[in-house]
Order: sequence, then structure tokens, then C-alpha cells
Amino acid sequence: LHRHNAVRKVTSRSLKLYIVNSITFLVVAPLTLWTSDTTDQLLNLTALKQAPLTAAFDFLTFRYAPVYLNVLQLYVVLLMLTPIAIWLARKSPLLLTTTSLLVWTATQILPSLLYPDIKFSGEGTGFNVAGWQLAFFLPMAAGTLRMHERMFTWFRERPMATFSLIGLVLLSAVARHFHVEDRLPYAAALTNRRFHSPVWTLHAALILCTYVAILAWLTPFMEWRPLRMIASLGRNSLAVFSTSIPLTYMLLIAFEQAGPGYAGYWIGLAILLTLSWANAYWADRQSAARKARTKSPKMAARPYPQPV
Repeated sequence: LHRHNAVRKVTSRSLKLYIVNSITFLVVAPLTLWTSDTTDQLLNLTALKQAPLTAAFDFLTFRYAPVYLNVLQLYVVLLMLTPIAIWLARKSPLLLTTTSLLVWTATQILPSLLYPDIKFSGEGTGFNVAGWQLAFFLPMAAGTLRMHERMFTWFRERPMATFSLIGLVLLSAVARHFHVEDRLPYAAALTNRRFHSPVWTLHAALILCTYVAILAWLTPFMEWRPLRMIASLGRNSLAVFSTSIPLTYMLLIAFEQAGPGYAGYWIGLAILLTLSWANAYWADRQSAARKARTKSPKMAARPYPQPV
């Protein structure tokens, strides 16, 4: 954050994501020729099929997105806001934290105050930026304070904490399966996905802590090949995610028309994971080749100085 070119890099990254997402949209759009009404509703493709030009304009202006493309849209907007967050973090990480929490709190309260009769069911494919910025800027403030290093150290010293967190994650999955959250007072407002509601935020924090705890426990095994494959996916997340979107759409269309049933889901998942790992492997090879080309031949040929 304290590098002089931090803002320029963030701005460049947001532009890159915008271009990649737009190209992905162009790849996805023709697939609506083969989608059913059920799939259109599931993937939010109805507007694109009925009025393609209007949908394209709305997509480019962040007012519409098919499912999964809305995720990159959210990242683009948050990256556009990141220069403000960088300025706040440079003043004080606490200032960034406080500002982010206040904006998030206002997002949770104001809709209920202004529109008390609306039931926020969490349906739809949009993300409220004012709500979701908390998941983006709070870790940014924590990273400035190097809190992740303290978390890794804490979990390494307390291996039982990892199992406790895994137990809580499994318990939350069971609670979700039985819709326990619906019994909460003001359940619709507390569990709203679009606004990153309090229950959603607590669950995200639980998943993040569990992820850190598992990584701390697996540190001695990081050279294990399956973990290296997962790390490759993370290093190339943009390439993998952007290409997996049209692949997911195509697999869904293919299996919907073929009708292989539940087994088709697992077959499609296996195909998607295999192609994603192949994509990540190819991206790593390309990155290594670029780094090799940028090395100066003169520096490579220069002998090391001999000791006197």
C-alpha cells in the first residue's frame, strides 16, 4: 500500500478485469441460443435473450450481469474504490476499518428504515457494493497490520482450534440444510446475501478463519502435489475463473439436453476441474516463459566475481 505506484497498479488491474469480463460476456451471449427458459431464469439470461443490445449496454454500465459474471463486476467496482481505501489506510488502518464498518452498518439499517415492507429474500444476482465492500476492505486493513501473520502463528501453536473451526463449519452446513436461519427474528434482513448481512458476514469470517487454520496446519506439506495444483489455481484465478464461466454454461446446456441426471453433475464437475487445472498449468508455463525471456543475456553470461 505504501508503494508509490499502488494506485496505478490497482487502476490497471480494474481495467484488465473489466476487459476480461466483457470478453467473457461476448463468449457467453451466443450460448443463449441453446438455453431453456429454466436455464435462463437460473443464470439470469432472460434479459440477454429478449433484448441483447440493451442487456449488453446495461452490462457495460454495471446494471446487469448473468450469473458468475456479476462476481467480476463486483471486483471491478471495488477495485475502482480501492484508491480511496489506500488513502484511508495510509492515514490509519483503523480509519479504513471504521469507515468500512460504518458504510456496511448503514447498508444494513437504511433499507429496513426506508422500505420496511420489502422482504429481503436475497434473491437476484446483484451485489450491493456498500455491503460487500466490508469483505474486501476489512482484510485489506488487516493485511496492513500484518494480522494474517499473527493468525498463522496462533493456529500453528493451537492445532485443536483447527478442528473446532471445522466442526463449526460442518454445524453451519447442517443448520443451513434445515433452514435454521429462517427461525431468527428479522431473518430476511439478517441473512440477506445481496447486502452481505450480519449472518452472511459471520459465516464468511468463520470460513476465512478455517481456511487460515487449515493452511497453517498444512504448511509442512506445501510441496505435496495436490496442494501445488490448488496453489496453481489460486495464482491464475482470473484466467481460471473467466474461462470456467463459459465452460460451466456449456456443460450445463449439454447435460440439460442429454439428461444424464445426478451423475451428470459429477461428470460435469470433474470435466470442469480438469480443464481448470489444465488452464492453470498452461498459465504457469506461460508465466515462466515470460520471466525467462525478460532475463538479460548479459547478466546471465556474466561470471561471478572471484574471491581475492
